[in-house]
Amino acid sequence: MADVNPELSVALGVLLGCVFLLLCGISYKKFKSLIAPGVVVPFVWGSLLLLYNLLDTPLYRLSNSLYFLVTLWVVSFTFSANFFSCIKLNKSFYKYRDVNRSVLSLYLIIVLICTPLIILRMIKMGGSDINMFFIRLRLAQAGMIDEVNYGILRYPMTLAVVVFLIELYRNKTSKGRIGLLLILNVLFIFAVMAKTQFFWVVFPSVAILYFASRLSKKYIYWICSICLILFTAIQIVRGGENSDGLSVGDAFMQIYVLGGMPALDQIIDSGEHSTSFGYYTLSFFRKILGFVDSKESNILITIFNEGRPGYAYVPVPTNVYTAIFSSYLDFGYIGASIFAIIYGMFAGILYKLAKREVIWAIIGYGYIFATLVFQFYSDAIFVMFSQFIQFCLFPFIACYFSYQLSIGKFSLKKWSP
Repeated sequence: MADVNPELSVALGVLLGCVFLLLCGISYKKFKSLIAPGVVVPFVWGSLLLLYNLLDTPLYRLSNSLYFLVTLWVVSFTFSANFFSCIKLNKSFYKYRDVNRSVLSLYLIIVLICTPLIILRMIKMGGSDINMFFIRLRLAQAGMIDEVNYGILRYPMTLAVVVFLIELYRNKTSKGRIGLLLILNVLFIFAVMAKTQFFWVVFPSVAILYFASRLSKKYIYWICSICLILFTAIQIVRGGENSDGLSVGDAFMQIYVLGGMPALDQIIDSGEHSTSFGYYTLSFFRKILGFVDSKESNILITIFNEGRPGYAYVPVPTNVYTAIFSSYLDFGYIGASIFAIIYGMFAGILYKLAKREVIWAIIGYGYIFATLVFQFYSDAIFVMFSQFIQFCLFPFIACYFSYQLSIGKFSLKKWSP
């Protein structure tokens, strides 16, 4: 990396952190909401920059180029999100404030039918060696074991999260049903052995409870406790993952929370960009249109080819590059700004609809909210566009479907919320 003046880097980082928090305060004054997109993103990046530059860690100092890119991203996103959170939408957008119970029950039946298949696939991937079981699941999740994967069974996993969130918001079902859905989701979290998987359950739940006006101190306590327990459990059972002797807390802070910024800085310093148009940001559409070439190389492995392929040494090894990496690698600084504006548009429109109690938008924004909180981790919108669509589409179908199934009489009757 190019030489960086440590004192100047710290001063600039602290200054930008304070500016972003000021921007957060301005957005909060406008929307009076802690989960508004224009509040969350500047708060997250402001906090990250302050933590990075004020904590005593061995991480490399950040360059002016990194600070410029982050500023471009935060400002573009915040103004876009605030604008689209205020636009006037046609009244037809505000329909679908309840869900069809028959569709929800059908969703749950699909999840229950697929659960044994997922467990069998888990056992097949984990192997017979109990000591290597969870490590092999992690390797399969990372694509390092090719002989078996979940395939289409990933869709019921997303469906289980969606049904859980809908039931949590409606608060009209038995605690037993909520408990069953929670157990199924915990099972699926361990099935894929990815710490991020429980983020898509826990943090959307925060947004759901906020919209339902039920985010009490008790719920916050339980959510934080579940996060801590699940994260620690996953980190322990993953075992063989090297964190250079760091404790679980230090590893999470240095490798995941803060490590993405110096990793992104190294990407900028390399001068490299994706070899194919929209390799990351447009991957969903490229796959649909058949533009994916098996010979295409992952540019991250090209950039970080020493030690573990795809890992940046900052100096601790990390494979986290923040939410900005995909748009920057594909289209540079201008592309990062454009995709931040698009991202802000999605977030702003869904937030506006969610505030008007449109259920499918509440669930969709729940997913967006999790991605906003974990800006430091990775791009979970454009790179994972299929999952984002599922979080919007599954609840939309449950709201839109006009007929209710009567099992006893094998008949369909007209349904309206």
